[in-house]
Amino acid sequence: DRITRVHGVLVGKVRAKEGSTLILGETAVVEGDVDADTLVIDGYVQGDVSARKRLVISRTGRVIGDIHSPSVRVEFGAYFEGRCAMESPVPA
Repeated sequence: DRITRVHGVLVGKVRAKEGSTLILGETAVVEGDVDADTLVIDGYVQGDVSARKRLVISRTGRVIGDIHSPSVRVEFGAYFEGRCAMESPVPA
């Protein structure tokens, strides 16, 4: 599995390669939609989030937007504002 870490600012749609894990570090700021197989959010995301396998919003994570994933973990201290749909995505 590939692991990609982001520690900066990203504006626009972010799509990780299939089979990869995307980790948004504590200093990461994303303004746009995020799509990945496995997604760990330690930073800030303003936009819709989709994880095909698993989504984790850590205690330092902040998400403003809707999330879609079959497996969601929101740790104590995390901030989430939006709707959550825990369903498998429709194949493309």
